Parts: sequence; structure tokens; C-alpha cells
Amino acid sequence: MKTFNQSLKAVCFWMVLLSFASGSPVFALDAFLKTQVSTKTKPEPEISQVNIVKLDENVKPVATPVTYEEVLNVEIILDASKTMSEMDLQGRTKLDVAKNMITTLIEHLPKHTRFALRVNGGQYDNNCLDTTLLVPFEKGNGSKILETLPGIQPKGLTPLFYSIRDSIKDFQNLSGGKVVFVLSDGQETCDIGQTDTCAVTFERVDQARTGQVIHVIGINPPSEDAVRGLSCIAVRGHGDFLNTQTHTQEDLIRLAQKTGRLRYSIYQVFENLTDVKLLDAAIGDSPHILKPGVYRLEISTIPPLSTYFTLDRLHNLTIGIVNSNGGLDTYDRAHLALGNWYYRNGQTREAMAEYTKILKLDPRNADAYLNMAILMDEVIKDKAKAIELYRTYLELGGPRQAEVRQWIRRNLEALQITAPKAPQIPKPATKEEMLTRLRQETTERSGLSPEEQKAITLRATLLSTHPQIVSFRNEDLDKATLIGINVLPQTTDAEASNLAIEVGNQIQQELNKTPGIVIFRNNVQVVEARFSETEKRYITVPAGTSRSSPTGGQSPTGGQYPASSQPPAGGQPPAGRQPQTPR
Repeated sequence: MKTFNQSLKAVCFWMVLLSFASGSPVFALDAFLKTQVSTKTKPEPEISQVNIVKLDENVKPVATPVTYEEVLNVEIILDASKTMSEMDLQGRTKLDVAKNMITTLIEHLPKHTRFALRVNGGQYDNNCLDTTLLVPFEKGNGSKILETLPGIQPKGLTPLFYSIRDSIKDFQNLSGGKVVFVLSDGQETCDIGQTDTCAVTFERVDQARTGQVIHVIGINPPSEDAVRGLSCIAVRGHGDFLNTQTHTQEDLIRLAQKTGRLRYSIYQVFENLTDVKLLDAAIGDSPHILKPGVYRLEISTIPPLSTYFTLDRLHNLTIGIVNSNGGLDTYDRAHLALGNWYYRNGQTREAMAEYTKILKLDPRNADAYLNMAILMDEVIKDKAKAIELYRTYLELGGPRQAEVRQWIRRNLEALQITAPKAPQIPKPATKEEMLTRLRQETTERSGLSPEEQKAITLRATLLSTHPQIVSFRNEDLDKATLIGINVLPQTTDAEASNLAIEVGNQIQQELNKTPGIVIFRNNVQVVEARFSETEKRYITVPAGTSRSSPTGGQSPTGGQYPASSQPPAGGQPPAGRQPQTPR
């Protein structure tokens, strides 16, 4: 028998060994199928996320006279029932402990907080409807509550859940963040029976849709039932629960600081334009993981500040909130409006800087791309760059698709019309040819004054010393107010700018004249230089700048930027091409 068992074990061993051999088709196929299935069926993550942040930045208010004021509404529900007269180990009554905590809350909540104080059980000895709003909501009334606290004494029953239900009307028609702090020992003495009072209470709170968050501070709760009742209020009220038996004053201060954060709500927008609230949160709670779609962000301000955003697949979006006009605004809306304001006032560089700031925080902001494109198209006249920006706007799904496509077609047609033909590069004149031309001109023009002779000599000198110059468009350098210079086609923009400055400075030094210098390449104006009275030298300005243009933004060299013929929206723009307004 022993020999048989040993033989059986040996057979099993070799069968298992052979099953793992490379020649075993069954095990090899099984492993292959498992690998293929696990690889093919593994889903790719298609979630996106949005991050809401408060930026320490003050943006010049130009969009609207409306001020989106940050407001926090905090109602304190204080239990003044008879059990709150009990002493703790340090000889203080529960009510005195609660009053000290209220003082701490008022000291550490933001200055823009509007307080209200509701007291239950403080008026009658035996009344389950004993709840009174002693101090209604009012701006800057924290000191009023502190003045009221000393007169509150423990007296009656604890209609705690009734007091919470009655507080619903205190929050109706209020804008801004809404928070409740309940301070009680948790001994409910009225709503007792078969009904789940906590569930019934919060069904009414939810139905009212006032949206307050309820934090609970247990003042030395005497039993586990009291702790469970208070915990239920905090859980159903989406708040925190602190217990004086286990938490410290530092915990209360941290809760006050957390409560003081700016709150907001996010709604999903469906095709029928209905909004469904997804979450209520505060600055610091994000990022939020969301599916691709269209959403509305509503900031808890007065009036509510709303903005729409779109999340694409695997999109990581940051929405900034900044200070503006004594209140708040969204980062992109504030900078978009400020960019449009600069645009209307002819400050091209400043406008472009504002649009660029938006893209640094949100690289997919279609409105910023559109306004940059119109700026390039209408003011800077860079049609090719405008087309590139317009196309990015289309790729991002901006709403003005039809008209933007039309602008692209017009720009493409304009580029084809103005595209220069292959130029015949003229052979630069030799110094001998220039001197010969100078002698002929001096001979042909008799009776020249010393100034005219000096101007002709200077023109020949400029031709001989600057090989990029093909010809002057003016005969008399000493009489023209604007001197045009044709340069070789291969002359770069930088070389043209330097040439305009050098020629201008030489004319000023030799002839004591300060005409404008305009450089042309292939009959297209490239750059213009003007004499700056403040700097006492020539500087370049954008091509086409009028000497009589109104004061606008200053370029780094002191020149004026041209005013836009089609100012973007922000007020009431004229009909025609209009950049995107803040939304």
C-alpha cells in the first residue's frame, strides 16, 4: 500500500510538472486568453476634474457696476434649557461654556459674516414651542450678539429639533453662504416617541431648499443617546460634530476658519437647459471629479456670481476667483473685461497681456482666443496669426462658429491678394555710382542753398553707408515731414527698425530736422520711427501711427498704440466684428 501511494504521488507530480511545460497547449492558451481579456476589457478613465481656487489678486473693475459681495450668514442656535445650568468639573455651567464658544466663533469668523441668534428653552418653564430669534441677520452684528448673551439664563425644556425646523424661515430669501451652529447638551425633551425626529426634521429642511450647513457643538452631553442625537443633526446637516469632552478650543477655531471659506455650488446643465445641483462645497474642497459635460458654477455672493464651464474628456480645469470692485469676480471674466477696456482705449499691448493671462490659468478658454484673434486681425493686421487663433477658437467649440469661419475665409482671400510676387532683387548700387548720381544732381540743380547742399550730401552718405537702402521716396530730406525709404526684400524687421532709428538720428544731427522715417519692403510699410521729445532721440512706433492720435497705452519705447476701429464689447460696441464679452 505504501508503494502504491508513493507511485501515485510520483504520477501526480509529473502530471503537474508537464502541465506547466511550454509544450502544454491547454495552459498556454488559457494564460494567453486571460492576458488578452484583461488587456482589452480594461476601461480607460474618462473622468475630468475642476479645481476652484481663490486667488490673492485685485483686478481693476470695468465689466459692470454690480458688486458681487462675499457674504456668510451664520445662525447660532443656543440651548438655554434647564439642563444647561449643570456644572462641569471646573465649576462652570454648560451655558457659560456655550457662551464662551459663541464668543470664539464671532472672533474667528470673517468680518463680512452676518449673524443671527436663536435661543430655545430660555423663556418658559414648560413649553415645547419655546424658541425665539433674539438677534436677526444683519451686517456686522457680531457685537450685538455678544451684548445679548449675558441676559440669557437657563430655564425651560429642550425643543431642539423644533428649533431647527423653525429656523428654516430665518434663511429664506437670503443669498450667500448659510451655516448653523447648534450648541446644546443634546437632551431633547419634546420630540420623543416612535418617530425618527432627526429624519423628519431634515426632510423639512431639505424640502425648504434653503441650503444651510449645520455644525453641532455638544456641551458635555450626559449620555450616549444625547451624543447620537447631536451626531445625527451634524450628519444630516452635512456639518461637523465637536464634543467638549473630546475636542479643544483649537478645534473650534479650526472649524470657524473652515466655515469662513468661500462657498459655491456646481450644477450640471442638460440639453433641455435644466440645471441639476451636484454639490455644495467651499474653497479648499476641490478638485472635484466630474464627467465631461456643461456645468454652471454659482459662488455664494450677493447677488450670486455664476459662470458656465465645459469639461472635455480628461480635462483638468482651474477656475479662479479674484477680488474686484470691492467684491468678487471670476478670474477669466475679470481679465476678459479688463482686456476689452484696454482695447477700447487703444492700449493694444495691455489688452493682449490680459487675454494671455486667462490662457495661463485656462489654456482652453475660447473667449480669450477669440479676442486675441480679433485684436490681431483688426488692429495689428497680422492676418496669418489671426487665422491661427480663429481656428483654435473653432477647435475649442466656441459658440460663434459661423461668423468666425467667415472671417477666416476673408483673411485667406486677403492674404492671397496681398501675397507679393517673386521680387526681382535689385543690385545694390556701388559707391562710385552713388557719387556719380550725387555729382549729376548737384550739377543739374543750380543755386542750391548750403542747407540743400547738406541735405543732398547726407542722402548720398546714407545710401553709401547703409547697403539695405534701395532708394528714398523723398528728394529733399530737409523739407519733408515724413521720409519714405525702400529697402531690400531680404531686410529683416529688426534690421528695418534699426535702420529707421539710425537714419532719423543722422538727419536730426546733420540737418537739425526731425521728420518721421517710414521703411518700406516690397512696397509694404514695415516700421516707422519718430523723434521723442522726452527722450531726445528716435524711437520706433507701430506702422501707421498717427502723430495726432489720442493718448493711449505707451509702448516700451514710448510710442503710442493705435486705437481699434472695432472696439470689443464691454459697453455697447458698434455693429461689426465684436470680441467676446465676459459671461
